[in-house]
Amino acid sequence: YNYGDDTPAAWDVLARGALGRPISTRISPVLFLEELNEALLFAPPVKARLGQRPKPAGPGKTKALAASSVERPEETERRRAAQNDCRRLILPRTADEASDVFLRRLDAHQNAPEALVAPLSKPEDTKSFLRRMVAVKKNEAAGL
Repeated sequence: YNYGDDTPAAWDVLARGALGRPISTRISPVLFLEELNEALLFAPPVKARLGQRPKPAGPGKTKALAASSVERPEETERRRAAQNDCRRLILPRTADEASDVFLRRLDAHQNAPEALVAPLSKPEDTKSFLRRMVAVKKNEAAGL
């Protein structure tokens, strides 16, 4: 595979948010989704009873991602509250996302807790993003 300039922008946004680095434009879509699925797995810590050893949370991260510089405090609180219901990490609000669009993304995450939802990225307009969020919410199948 060699996408070059045709690499989907949503992939780059997801990779930078989850992995903290850009992805190769020569990676197979299947390998990319496997790597991203593992990086965005969220498993909250399991509380132990008094006198028991704490159980490991398993693979994945146990804390929500840190807030971005454009995220307001109330948006951070809403994202962390939504994170408790999801099994994938929710990426912070990006500079391209309006506050209303970000809240729609949180709503899509809550209705589809296993979905990998990319934030609004440059080539995508708000109307197509909202259609994508409706599709995510209506998808009953768990997973990608």
